[in-house]
Amino acid sequence: MPSALSMSTGAEGIALRERNTLTRAHIPEVPVPPKPSRFKLNRQRVTKFQRRWKHIAEDLPPQLSRRHIGMISIGGVIGTGLFVGSTTSLQNGGPLGALLGYITIGAVVYCLCVSVGEMIAFLPNVGGVVGLADLYVDPALGFSLGWAAWVSVPFYVALCPQTQG
Repeated sequence: MPSALSMSTGAEGIALRERNTLTRAHIPEVPVPPKPSRFKLNRQRVTKFQRRWKHIAEDLPPQLSRRHIGMISIGGVIGTGLFVGSTTSLQNGGPLGALLGYITIGAVVYCLCVSVGEMIAFLPNVGGVVGLADLYVDPALGFSLGWAAWVSVPFYVALCPQTQG
């Protein structure tokens, strides 16, 4: 086995280990910056996002009253799925099964709406749920949700005549 000194590469040098002792051969030490914690990175993303949406007060003034928001919510709940899904659930589960199903799904949707409302109140943005997914999860998820919402509109429009008859 060659000696440790014969493994030297010249002017550049390399770090050699000779009998459990680290010998330095012409390599300047470069301090390695500590890796920021995940909490610090997330905090930086949130503050960057807050700076980006600082002009929200001018861009989106509050123009909706409580009555408007309530009617929009009721309109979203009583949508196409209620009328299309009612017949199938009544045929399969009967009135009690349909009621239990709507109560269960209603509880899940209520929790979802409350959590989205709290996130929007904490950090208002004009991106809605897509902007929240972009900020808190991943920009790729925000992009995907935006396109999924855009592509789903023709399917919703095509399903509306089914509810009429």
